[in-house]
Amino acid sequence: MDTDKDNASLGQNTNPDPTTSPGDVVPTASHIANNAIFSSSDLPTATPATAPLPTDPLHPIQTVGSGRGDVWINKGNNSNKKPLIIGAIILAAVALVGIITAVLLLSNSQTDEPASIVGKISPAIIFDETAPIPIEADNNYGYISPEDGSEVINARFLSAERFYGEYAVVKTGSVGNVSKTLIINRAGETVFSFDGDNSATYYDTENNLWIVDGDAHNVEMQKLSPENTIGQYIGNDYLLVMEESHVTDNKQGTATDDGGSSSQTDDGGEQSSTYSDGYIANLDGIKVYSCDGYCSAYTTVFDGTTYAVVRIWGESSQIINLTNSETIYTTHGTISLQDDNLIERADDTTKYIKIQNNQVTNLMQPEATVTTISNAGEYIIEPCKKSKYTIKTIDGATVSDCDIDDYYELSPSLYVAYRADFAKSPILIIRGEELQLFDMNSAQVVKTYNGQDVLMFDDSPFLHIQDLSNSESQVCNLLSKSDEESCMSLGDENKTVDGGGDYFTVTDGGIEHIYNAKLKEIR
Repeated sequence: MDTDKDNASLGQNTNPDPTTSPGDVVPTASHIANNAIFSSSDLPTATPATAPLPTDPLHPIQTVGSGRGDVWINKGNNSNKKPLIIGAIILAAVALVGIITAVLLLSNSQTDEPASIVGKISPAIIFDETAPIPIEADNNYGYISPEDGSEVINARFLSAERFYGEYAVVKTGSVGNVSKTLIINRAGETVFSFDGDNSATYYDTENNLWIVDGDAHNVEMQKLSPENTIGQYIGNDYLLVMEESHVTDNKQGTATDDGGSSSQTDDGGEQSSTYSDGYIANLDGIKVYSCDGYCSAYTTVFDGTTYAVVRIWGESSQIINLTNSETIYTTHGTISLQDDNLIERADDTTKYIKIQNNQVTNLMQPEATVTTISNAGEYIIEPCKKSKYTIKTIDGATVSDCDIDDYYELSPSLYVAYRADFAKSPILIIRGEELQLFDMNSAQVVKTYNGQDVLMFDDSPFLHIQDLSNSESQVCNLLSKSDEESCMSLGDENKTVDGGGDYFTVTDGGIEHIYNAKLKEIR
């Protein structure tokens, strides 16, 4: 996975102290110019990082003498060289400190940036240990603090989903009859409200987006497409934008065939809300392709170039080079993407096609695809002799011996989070009676657990590990940086475990216990 970087620039002092004397060194001041996380209309501009050289032309070491650039020296006392040497050392030290500071700040910005960036998994959002925890109380749902279990949003909802960043989806009404779907903030205030059970409102964990009634917003709840449009994220930093139009018809009607919806007007007529004049735009808002009428699209990358596959409903399918807006292929059939292969279906025939050198060619059969561990694109696992497994790089280099009995891949979000926190590429493997956390980068075992069976949870750092030899089990936080707070024994009793982003629950004898990320029971 690519990592997007903030850029920093080092500034130089352009106003030297006029009181300096020959041989004095004026250190340059440095600063860091951090780019703000972009919104749909404000993307960061890359600024190269440059460090001031010791021979700063704005602050030259003043010289006198023979005209050969000699440094001013009092020949009567050679000890006057010392201030010059010391000054040079100070100047070098200042420059070095500035560079180190820039690197450290840049490193921090790289850690923070994925919290807001569109199109990538954001561990900071998914595994936020400060997020309020949903809880049931008196047949309603509210939220408690992850620190001490105190109430932060009172239980008044029919259902409550976990927080992603500053927002969560809740519903009101009664069982079997949802009256409202709401997006609330951490203060419990309503940000968006929709009638009924709105399934088109949710957080997209793969792309770090809020989908609000089908419309893409970033994690600050800023709309990515213009007003009176619906923006659908289609991957690789592109949106499909559909402009909304309303047509009033005095006849009674139903939902429109072109993907629009209908609503009743005051005069008894039917107002159809349809989406037309669709176009593809980048996250800067620049249009790169327009389609007449209702269309759908997705993106794919071949040879480093991003292409859009567009379906204009009732007419044709097209493949568009989004770099230059060129249409390179048109068919009256459909084009779908399956395991990195493009499949064209037209006139009761199916064929595989491929984009190569900006042209579409036919394939006799689909090309073999490689599924990488945790979809991270780095390593693969293959069966080998005697029902064992081995790990290899994507290029075929062997990482582990043929001695793995079984394995568990981490979810993509947990893999990304662990790699970001610990600079390792993790997989859980079983060798004999041991469960091992294995780093594929170094081919080393990071940690060994007592157990052979693992239960993992969606977008959660917690593992429920069971030892099949004695029925004992434990819960471990894979992202914990403290050994004391990494695992908790559950004994040998039959207990039910469920995990969230910053908490997990243990149900024992019908009683639910809630623990935070530090394995502390808070309720």
